[in-house]
Amino acid sequence: MAYNIHEMRNMDLDDLHIFRCVVHEGGVARAASRLQRVPSNVTTRIKQLENRLGVALFRRQGRGIALTESGQILLGHAERLLQMADIAEQEVRSGVGRGVLRLGSLESTAGARLPPLLSTFHSQYPEMSIELQSGISDSLLKMLERFELDAAFVAEPFEIGRFAAIPVFEDELTLISAKGIAKIRSASDLSGQTIVVSRMAAHTAGV
Repeated sequence: MAYNIHEMRNMDLDDLHIFRCVVHEGGVARAASRLQRVPSNVTTRIKQLENRLGVALFRRQGRGIALTESGQILLGHAERLLQMADIAEQEVRSGVGRGVLRLGSLESTAGARLPPLLSTFHSQYPEMSIELQSGISDSLLKMLERFELDAAFVAEPFEIGRFAAIPVFEDELTLISAKGIAKIRSASDLSGQTIVVSRMAAHTAGV
């Protein structure tokens, strides 16, 4: 049986709680006692839920009731949704974060800068998992645009207006030359020379 998606979105968690209680208690009267409601209120809420979904959730079976096929399907969803609601409430109340942080980083930053930061983050949020994706700034920024990353450590310059950004590290580029080369005081001293540079360093220098 297919449910109306619009109606499912309008469903109250309280309706699911009442429905699940009727199932677990084996009847309306016992569920009403457990929920501290009058039986007629529980019956009305179940009928309203059935009308909203357009299906019967229970059928008479002897002197009791049993779930229909649609009721069995809804029960599985109700258990998961109510469990998720309980977890969400516990996390908000406790301030403990859970889930996955998808983080992007330049390879140099990931190797030299992130280990102590990630160690501190893990000690503060032990229930959080981190998925680390390394790459160059351009590819990481594109992943941010596609919502494939939650945050990324990239090098400037880039179009600030596209993202919310804060400065984190300040790196200094170092030029290494052979001993026989005269002292380099400006870029013009490198005229005609072959220069080897990483893509990350070139991006940082604006080359």
